[in-house]
Amino acid sequence: MVKMSEPSEPSAKLGSAFGLLWLGETAYGLAACERLSGDLARAGLGITSGMARGIDTAAHKAALAGGGDTVAVLGCGVDVVYPSENRKLAGEIATRGLLLSEFPMGAIAFPQNFPVRNPSRTSSSENVPKFVPLRLM
Repeated sequence: MVKMSEPSEPSAKLGSAFGLLWLGETAYGLAACERLSGDLARAGLGITSGMARGIDTAAHKAALAGGGDTVAVLGCGVDVVYPSENRKLAGEIATRGLLLSEFPMGAIAFPQNFPVRNPSRTSSSENVPKFVPLRLM
């Protein structure tokens, strides 16, 4: 089920979350991502990511906890939650942020979909300086 919510005033800036690749899926990497994403959200910069497990999930949760905006660019239809453990997060993003996909409703998350969605993650924030040091994938 897809729930549409009333549009709210978007953040003045929306940043694509790229760059923490070098941190990897480590405890340090997740903590650094949470800290940085939360700080950026509190500063009024929205976070764009892909809602994948790990760094992506940490960034979206920190943005929401910091009262900021977050956009999840999906590799499946907006009515399909992938990974399934992010069902609650997807609901929060649908209510307080934006779920975005180039794929039709019902499209499942095939591995080949993710490289297709990656340019959408960066183009949604082209007006933002590219020094935002996050990579959420």
